[in-house]
Amino acid sequence: MYLIWLLWVTSILQYRILLVEAYIGESLDDPAFLACSNQEIFSFHHMKCVLCDTKLNLVPSDTKDACVCDKDSVHTGWNKTVPRCFKCVSGTVANSDNTGCIRKLECGPNQIELDRSPEGLLFTESLCISCPNSSIPALTRCVRPGLNLTYITSGLLDQWPDVSDTYRVNYETLPPVTSRLLETQLRRSLYYCVTLKRYSHCDSVANLCVLMLYKDSGPCILFRNHHHIPWSSPSEGALPWLYYGEGDAITVLTRKKIPTRYSVKRTSELNWLNLTGIKYSLSYPSESAPDSQEQSLVSTIQLVNITGSDLQLCYGDKSALNNALRFGTFYRRQCKLYVKDLQSTTTTTDVFELFLSFPDENNKPTLYTIPVLINTNLKTDMSSWQLVRRFFLIDNLLGIPSTTSSTSSTKPSTGEVNVIRYVKSAVLRINVQKSLEEEGKIFVPLLVLYYGEVDTVSGPETIETSFSVEYYMHTDMEHFIDVACILLSCLVIVWSGIQTWSRSRRNDSATIDLFTLAEMALILSGHLANVLYTVAAGVTLYMFLVYKCQDVMYRLLGTPSLRSTLYMNVFIAFLLKSVEIVRLVYKQISVDIFFIDWERPRPSNTTQQPVSIWRTYFIANEWNEIQSKRKTSTLIQILTTLYLIKIAGFEHLALAQPELNTRVADDMVYIPEDPLLKLGVSVCTYVLVYLTQWLLLIGVYENFIKNGIHQFVDLCSVANVSVFILTMENYGFYIHGRSAHGFADTDMESMATQMLREEEDLVGHRGLLPGTEQQTFEMSVPRQLRSYYKRVMAPLSMSQHPTSQAGAGSMTAALKMKSLMGGGGGGGVDINRSVQAYNNMNRFLAAFLEHALKDLDYH
Repeated sequence: MYLIWLLWVTSILQYRILLVEAYIGESLDDPAFLACSNQEIFSFHHMKCVLCDTKLNLVPSDTKDACVCDKDSVHTGWNKTVPRCFKCVSGTVANSDNTGCIRKLECGPNQIELDRSPEGLLFTESLCISCPNSSIPALTRCVRPGLNLTYITSGLLDQWPDVSDTYRVNYETLPPVTSRLLETQLRRSLYYCVTLKRYSHCDSVANLCVLMLYKDSGPCILFRNHHHIPWSSPSEGALPWLYYGEGDAITVLTRKKIPTRYSVKRTSELNWLNLTGIKYSLSYPSESAPDSQEQSLVSTIQLVNITGSDLQLCYGDKSALNNALRFGTFYRRQCKLYVKDLQSTTTTTDVFELFLSFPDENNKPTLYTIPVLINTNLKTDMSSWQLVRRFFLIDNLLGIPSTTSSTSSTKPSTGEVNVIRYVKSAVLRINVQKSLEEEGKIFVPLLVLYYGEVDTVSGPETIETSFSVEYYMHTDMEHFIDVACILLSCLVIVWSGIQTWSRSRRNDSATIDLFTLAEMALILSGHLANVLYTVAAGVTLYMFLVYKCQDVMYRLLGTPSLRSTLYMNVFIAFLLKSVEIVRLVYKQISVDIFFIDWERPRPSNTTQQPVSIWRTYFIANEWNEIQSKRKTSTLIQILTTLYLIKIAGFEHLALAQPELNTRVADDMVYIPEDPLLKLGVSVCTYVLVYLTQWLLLIGVYENFIKNGIHQFVDLCSVANVSVFILTMENYGFYIHGRSAHGFADTDMESMATQMLREEEDLVGHRGLLPGTEQQTFEMSVPRQLRSYYKRVMAPLSMSQHPTSQAGAGSMTAALKMKSLMGGGGGGGVDINRSVQAYNNMNRFLAAFLEHALKDLDYH
């Protein structure tokens, strides 16, 4: 057992050592191509200057991308990817193919220099021969343009046979095409890469694999098993690094190898993501060139600074496009492009290798590889992602059909591109580290690409493409929302139980039945709606304030899962509020209201004059109007909120960037609005307007201009009418409107005189209790009073329409006056019975309020 455990530990340690060694090449020194010395070459594979050892007779090539034998040495073999050179004796130089030493002669412009006999024997001195007019000099032979061939040893390229299937490109939605590019370049580039180990041709094969979207066939066969990062020495291999290891996505994307603390301040130097890239420009080698077989598919290799506009196909203002790489700013640009523009000869096919540039702990410029994820490799399980290194934005070379194959497609071959593959959607994902010690730091960015394809012959004239930059941070916000909702829900359940118990007492119900439980559920629905919406609004407001006011990235905007959670909370809150509104409407139509008229008939010389009903009508009408009044004006609330959001520019505060702006600058046109920030801005604006209204109403309007409730109470006193309101069985409110003058149905002169006397305090007070001014009361109604009320109103309740049974006992002005006047058709209540019931109830309540009932009183 101990031996097994020891072997297991040893294997784990070996794996970790190999993993560290494998990914040591992800972080590289930031190269300066022009800084390489005359004896050095720049290796794009390793992003560094490499010395050509003169002791080994090596010198840089003309393009400074490879070490070659000097002119006085011959090439006798390879030491991996480094040529082995042998020094020629004095007076001789290397021949044309660097395989032998010879005395060299100067030949004319239309002559070729021969250094071997037809039998292959090396001359001691070169021989000059003139080429015929129909041919041109090509190193050691005269050739006709277009017939320059290279013979390949049989069996060398058996994995890539010279058949149409090798050159066929299968598209997702379009018919396959036998590619002219693969037919003319694949096997030739493979020969130079595998046999001669030419870096440029290995890059050509690698870029063909990229154009094939890393399919496990064709040119990608050469790289599929080479997932490791190249070693630091260029002599270890000529194959470029394309693939990350299978299952390494989680390890690669969570490595803390970037020490820079980025800032969200616009004025900071660390406010931008600095990207560097290797740009491989692809083009067909010139067939008329003497060395066309020597030329690779890669025409130029450049080390370039990558801006935001370089990562997208859309056109626009450069400052706005480049703003995509501003740290902490979300970005999205979507546009339409004409297919004919993609076919243009000015549109080149370029392959990129992307790096993040930053200073390390010693302030030394450093590059870190940015992995790429193609949509064909995007799976649900992150550990199954296949990360790669190179990508392209547009390919108008691979879709050109072969001119020699009739199986490429159903369309005739014209030499023009039939299918263009392009980036349909590109997303640069930046994962920000969460801990306070690491705030401002990021993990390795990830570029996710979704490719599309378009038929240039019969397809649409335009295509859509988009580019976006998204930031992520693992937070516990969803856990906080769950905890807050649970705790507040527990509190509102208790509070709903207390309210239900209170309503049961006021409804004279001492038992817990289904009606009581239903009542509690309805009360709880309203409180839960408040909880859900309050939590959602609080979270969005917190995110808005923190995100907009931070200097170092501490909090990001909500993730898609957080947005879904808050959307669901708001939707559920809306449904529960709808239930509460239905319950509120039911409560309002179930209220019993009785208007007590204190006026008494006045005796006259002939007959007793009846009391006018118009005062009661007037008070009932005013009551209906005051029921719809609110503490604040709904119209002002909506109009002011809309003005601030749409006209004053508050809506621009919801832009997904860490700044407060009410105007959109030119470089901010492609910054999207975040839904959660929009909710936070809306809540903040609405609450601000509401509080302003409320303070103005309480502090100014009601004190100095008008108080609607006080005016209604004064009107009741002037009209000599009280309002008796029963909202529940044994609970209600009372407005004491009995006139201090004893009467109200009089002429203007008498009313003015009585008002003057009240002003001079020559009459009694308006309050219910002697010597007081209190006119509004909350009351607990005795059971006897409620019983008498029901008994008196029973004839009216039984005569109402069945649909009005819920509010049958209501003495609302409209219903009662309609009954008294005989309205409602043949089913109306008998006038005499209605008048009798009204008078009885009026006298009873008046006596009750005057303490005139011996067995029924209040205190």
